[in-house]
Amino acid sequence: MLSRAEALSGRPVRVREDPSLALLATIQMARGAAPMHMISYKPVPGSRPDYHICYQCGFIIRLFENPPDKRFDFRPSDTASSEMERLLADPSIPAPARAAKDMLVNGILTQLRSIPIGLRIDDLLWSACPDLRGDQIASANLQLRQNTATLAPHIRKSFPQQIVNGNTAMNAAFAAFWSEKLSDASITLPYRSIGAQQSGMDLLQVYATLGSEAARDWELVDSWARILGFSGWYDWVPYRLDAVNA
Repeated sequence: MLSRAEALSGRPVRVREDPSLALLATIQMARGAAPMHMISYKPVPGSRPDYHICYQCGFIIRLFENPPDKRFDFRPSDTASSEMERLLADPSIPAPARAAKDMLVNGILTQLRSIPIGLRIDDLLWSACPDLRGDQIASANLQLRQNTATLAPHIRKSFPQQIVNGNTAMNAAFAAFWSEKLSDASITLPYRSIGAQQSGMDLLQVYATLGSEAARDWELVDSWARILGFSGWYDWVPYRLDAVNA
């Protein structure tokens, strides 16, 4: 995966350990003055980072499988900020949440971009890298547990309903994907128990219906956004590998 990412993009991929990361791994794409793709991973005792490195390489591969004029960055729009302000004007929402506008915008939009495209990458890794499957399953199980924790009633009551519903639907889609992959119906039980399974299945149906080629990634995200009510919350901005001021 790493060599494929380098070959497609024409730029080297550097991997570094970063214990300070909040996430298990992140990627910074090469552009302008940054001549290489930078993958950072959080070391976890007893586990190897190979799967997380390959997963991040998948985002490079999905981007560079498109011709230069069809490569895009994903950024919050001005509408996202104003819409979140409107949602947070609800007096029933606790003050800490009302003060976290930017965090909530970035969180829901990161989820909107990363989950559908990330499922494409997981599908690729499942078939192309069987030696990573144990680590892949372990990572999925960790994410499933973390997602389930957000279903606690006190958490769901602390944020705007549209954000809660969107987060839950995307997490339900993630659960449905892995339920099918692992032939384990119990994975979706937390979402069935709160009546959210169908919303996840609706998203996964779109995922299954659209072609899996990288050129359809933007359409996949846009389709999920329409279903969840987040159309207009983001812009697709042309990605320029050699842009000096990007």
